[in-house]
Amino acid sequence: MKKLLSVLLAVLVVPLVISIPTSYAKSNIDEGYVTVKSIDGGATIEASIKSSDPNESVQAVIEEEPNNYSVNRTSDNGYITKSYKVTYYVPSSEQPSSRITPQSSQGGSKTEVGATARITVTYDKKGDLIDLQTVSGGWTPESSLYYITDREVIYRADSITAGKTEKKYPSSNSFTYYPNWGYVQYYPSTAYSGTGADSWATIRVNGMTAYYNIEVHVRI
Repeated sequence: MKKLLSVLLAVLVVPLVISIPTSYAKSNIDEGYVTVKSIDGGATIEASIKSSDPNESVQAVIEEEPNNYSVNRTSDNGYITKSYKVTYYVPSSEQPSSRITPQSSQGGSKTEVGATARITVTYDKKGDLIDLQTVSGGWTPESSLYYITDREVIYRADSITAGKTEKKYPSSNSFTYYPNWGYVQYYPSTAYSGTGADSWATIRVNGMTAYYNIEVHVRI
């Protein structure tokens, strides 16, 4: 059963942040971005969403996903695989022509899943060396109402002054990359380490100018 890591519900008209234990995760609204961050077994996962309409309610949920070697466990060859899914909730499409977010009968804004983003990182560590084996994932629109554009992926094993970094622009809603760098020195758990993977994309609404910029960041 999927383990829910953290949930953020934020209404940008009246700022509201759901309390999450600080020892486990934290969330915030920064310059219009609604973000949620979780710390999971040495990995830090952050997801963000920003609506083109600052008056809309949006939500992001991070979940840890099973993988071929069980969540956060090493495979037979010693590599570690971590997989995450982010579900992005946007205003309900019941009133697609309205600039006002529909309200539920219980009060509050009505939302629906606009799209999900997934990211999986497989790697091996030896002291302050890391071998980034694969980075994969993608985006799934919830319905034909939504589509994905402006896809970008960066994966890295680096510090501020050294290491390896690659930037990719997937032409479809899924991606798999094999860095093939071997073991690279990095600085785990410090401000100098950017090791991990990042993805960016835009959820767009058919027939409308509305859009939602979404991000996923995994640091290992």
